[in-house]
Amino acid sequence: MNKLLFPLLALFAIACQSPEPQNQDTQTQARWRGLLHLNDSTDLPFIFTMLNQKGQTTIHLINGNDSVTMKRVTVIEDSIYAEVPVFNAALSFVMLDPEHIKGAWHYYDKAEDFFVPFSAIKSEDSRFNAQHTPCCPLEQPWAFTIGDWPAPHAMSDFKNGADKFLGSILTNTGDYRFMEGVVADSIFYFATFDGVFAYLFKGKFQADGKLLGTFYSSSTTVKPFKAAVDTNFRLANADTMTYLKNASEPFEFTFLGLDGVPKTYNQATFKNNVTIVQILGTWCPNCLDETLFLKELLVDYQSKGLEVVGLAFERKPELETSKKAIEKMRQDLQVPYEILFAGKAGAQEAAAALPMLNAVLSYPTAIIVGPDGTVRKIETGFNGPGTSKYNAYVLETRTFIEGLLAEIP
Repeated sequence: MNKLLFPLLALFAIACQSPEPQNQDTQTQARWRGLLHLNDSTDLPFIFTMLNQKGQTTIHLINGNDSVTMKRVTVIEDSIYAEVPVFNAALSFVMLDPEHIKGAWHYYDKAEDFFVPFSAIKSEDSRFNAQHTPCCPLEQPWAFTIGDWPAPHAMSDFKNGADKFLGSILTNTGDYRFMEGVVADSIFYFATFDGVFAYLFKGKFQADGKLLGTFYSSSTTVKPFKAAVDTNFRLANADTMTYLKNASEPFEFTFLGLDGVPKTYNQATFKNNVTIVQILGTWCPNCLDETLFLKELLVDYQSKGLEVVGLAFERKPELETSKKAIEKMRQDLQVPYEILFAGKAGAQEAAAALPMLNAVLSYPTAIIVGPDGTVRKIETGFNGPGTSKYNAYVLETRTFIEGLLAEIP
């Protein structure tokens, strides 16, 4: 793979200086079935399409009910480099012939030289190349134990279909986003690949009805998992996990703006507005989902007094490096609110930056401040549109925000 990868990167560097012109009159679209080679014996299948139109190439990474559109695409002859929007990741590959691709998925936040090889063929085949024949009640709540956790700590959110099942895995701090899978006889496949998350659950239903298998996270993590139907299992309450150590003290903070100038938010800033303080990281896919939701809230409620400010905890401790990631996120998602640089991501760093909280347990976390400047609610984590919980959360949050807005004099 190294023989392919590094010549590609060198070629793309040249491409940025002198890209080859493309035929402006051609338009082609093709569907590809890719295999992300996690190790010598395990592949994560994914589907993508490539559209060439008016000299521009666009790649759509299809992931369950979601589609990631990659528009920053550099093409030189048969070599292609495509940036994943928002995140510090990319696909690079070579067209071996009109039907075959070989390349790599790069995730630079893991390491500058981190990559996972993949291959793809032009195909209309299904993602898993297997007939969906569910043998077990997939829509029941399955309690998952992944790795060395002593007890279940995650739960299923599956919706069964005719040829596959969709949904996600829910945890106390968020969800695994849009996933899809099949059950072929008693073999269970469930996966996501959105350019950042690369997760695969592969297991087998046992005679006692339980599910045993292996969880893969990109090429770096392999853990056993087990699951069983448990109608009594509950995750922690997202409204109570994170809290103020002393609710009587004023809630305030100062962090750097992207221009390097410190910006303070305090009771005077919050007064007569409803403010959502979003704790996020540009590297966090669940934060992407929450950001899109906050954008929708601002469309409907900003004129009535709703404000949002983001506090970005990033992979690097320096503003100049992190600024590029924040600006990319703001540009790609058209974020209409201010995002401040809060420092390096990490439990200790975040706790020191926001000492009024018991802990920063999840990215994202949303702190909702009322028009009197007091914290009214703290939401830990985010269950996004890939889950069945999302619509109820949207309705609940909108109702809560409307109640606070009604308090504005």
